[in-house]
Amino acid sequence: MTPNQINEADNTAEGSPAEPIQLGDSAQAVLQQAARFVPPQAELEPRQLMAALLVSESQNLRRMGVDVDALASNAQQSLIDDAPDEDPGARELKLSMATREILGASFELAQLEKAASVEAGHLFVAAVRGADQTVREFFDKAGLDRDKLIDSFLMTTRDQGRMLLEKIGEDWTAQAAEGKLLERVGRESETDRLIEILLHKHKRNPLLIGPAGVGKDTIVQQLALRLAAGEVPDRLADLRIIYIHPDRMFSGVNNLQDFSTRVEQLSRAAADGKIVLYLEDIQRYVIDESGKFNAALANVVKGLIISPGITIIAATSTLGYFNYVESDPALGRRFYLLRVNEPDEDTAQAMLEDSAAELEKHHGVKITRAAISGSIRLAGTYLRHRRFPDSAIGILDQAAARTYLIRGGEDHEPQVRLAEVEETVAEMTGINSPGITADLREKFRRLEEYLSERVIGQEEAVKALSGVIRYTKSRFDVNSQRPDGVLLFIGPAGSGKSKMAGTVAEFFFGSDHALIDLQLDRDQNENQLGALVAQEGPSLVNLIRQLPNGVVLFDNIDKAQPETRAWIKKVISQGWNLDAAGNIVHFSDATIIMTAFRDLYKDYEAVGYSGDNGYRSNPDRIRLELEKHLGADFLNHIDDIIFFRDLTEDDCYHILKEKLLPRAQEKMAESRINLEVTDQALRLVAKEGFSPTFGASYLKNTFQRMVLVPAANRLFTGELGRQTTLRILLRNGELVVQKARK
Repeated sequence: MTPNQINEADNTAEGSPAEPIQLGDSAQAVLQQAARFVPPQAELEPRQLMAALLVSESQNLRRMGVDVDALASNAQQSLIDDAPDEDPGARELKLSMATREILGASFELAQLEKAASVEAGHLFVAAVRGADQTVREFFDKAGLDRDKLIDSFLMTTRDQGRMLLEKIGEDWTAQAAEGKLLERVGRESETDRLIEILLHKHKRNPLLIGPAGVGKDTIVQQLALRLAAGEVPDRLADLRIIYIHPDRMFSGVNNLQDFSTRVEQLSRAAADGKIVLYLEDIQRYVIDESGKFNAALANVVKGLIISPGITIIAATSTLGYFNYVESDPALGRRFYLLRVNEPDEDTAQAMLEDSAAELEKHHGVKITRAAISGSIRLAGTYLRHRRFPDSAIGILDQAAARTYLIRGGEDHEPQVRLAEVEETVAEMTGINSPGITADLREKFRRLEEYLSERVIGQEEAVKALSGVIRYTKSRFDVNSQRPDGVLLFIGPAGSGKSKMAGTVAEFFFGSDHALIDLQLDRDQNENQLGALVAQEGPSLVNLIRQLPNGVVLFDNIDKAQPETRAWIKKVISQGWNLDAAGNIVHFSDATIIMTAFRDLYKDYEAVGYSGDNGYRSNPDRIRLELEKHLGADFLNHIDDIIFFRDLTEDDCYHILKEKLLPRAQEKMAESRINLEVTDQALRLVAKEGFSPTFGASYLKNTFQRMVLVPAANRLFTGELGRQTTLRILLRNGELVVQKARK
């Protein structure tokens, strides 16, 4: 038997014309249980309903001191012989006239209590209070006074609701009156709007929407402070704000019926019209364990919201609203939306100065204005996955704790300076401290110089890349929710694409080992997407959680599997995506670099190349080829396509002279060996190591084969002293190693 198979006249009663009261989940469960005692073709009688109710309400009856086990056993004993042999399943359930009267009385009781739905408790009271002779005789034989039983039951269930409210909620209005909540600046207009919505005749349930960290809780707390101070209109003067802890709300809730029962208890406790329930993260109330929207849960929440005596203030993130609230129109229209945006920089400064006074008192420190300004500036640059004012307050709180821990015993009131703020941000982001503490403008001004020193021969690519990084890491970026730079590197093998990506990571984190390097051209039979979104191990989502500002390299994006590319497309278009468990992972502070078309460079004409580095002479043809492989929409979310030119033999010479040789000399110096290589010798190595097809890819191996291995062999001859100079020179067209004369 299902609820839809009860006659429609029995399933609803008139509450208001637009919102009829429905049978709640607990009441439906009782009817399903009672149906097990009904013989085939017979009607459901009150005695069968009571047998199911004694089981459903056993917990409340035990609290009243009733021997419910014996009572239920006696009620069921007379029904067992007539019960059907098999589960009645989905057969239509017919109700006797007496049962219909009980059901009607339960609807009236629910309406009097301003309940959202008819639940098992309403059925129990109506059945015990009813005029059915078999039920009256049953309680008379058990020696129970029905009127006293009803009074005790109602008191128990109401007390249960109050106890639940105390267990899972916090009275913010009482805390405000006790001075436990602090007034905040910067959210006065949003608090005024909240009061206006609560004064509405219709649709008076506000829903605060905004990113995590913008201060939604703070706005509700400011309302509690105004209520405690009597600074609200008279119609709202008696209201109390009760914050419901989401974790406590769902503790011990194992199924839909448990959730429905808890919501029913909550509804009864707050039905007097004087309590406003604040439900933080409202999306948690309508999703199941897998993170998916659950219509049955949403129906329970809607039942709570439409209860005449209930007022709800809810809050959710922008994504939570679009994914879980707006997608259910019947749920979304119950709320009046109040959008909460990040404060502007001036307001954020005022908010932080306001919070600084509290932090000073808590930590026993003095916070300088430079530290406050630095927290805002650095949060805006390096913690954009978090929102003002929470991000800046978090930095300042940590910096104050660090200052007290290090200098609290030495100084009566140590100062939190900009240096402590910078060190805190470096620790929070993983970015190397010198990169944080250096003046940001100077640091980014020298970006071309930094990249060019490490990647030889790609001045044009360096210039384009530097411009994108400066823009996306600045406060001028109009798409700050998206990653900090989405770049596609195009160029032949050995031209420095991967090296450039590693150098960007080195610029931010002090080491190219910080690069999150994902090779997408590996075994195409493996689950690429699973490796990106797995909750365990070194998956992309876990690495980004640890390093939100990380540099990600998707090597050979054209080789990505369709589902992998679709996932990456969502990341580069909106700045976030979901992991394997449905949790949101933010990429708004990450830099995304992709490479493509390695194989096509074997035939330059395939992408508009002429072989003489004139590949930019035909950009339309290159664009068409990219669209064919990646799709036009994918390309539209890329900030810039950066071309890497073919390296020349002269480029290889400079790589040897400026990169490989100094590194080898530094290593040999540790063993007191001086290594010298003549210019002619270096040019021969450059000639041998250069490949028109693979650029500088073989240069390192060639340098090792022609220079380092012969030098190492000479070291082991035993003829050299502890401090010797080895010279590599060109003689008769070949390289020779000789010991330099003193």
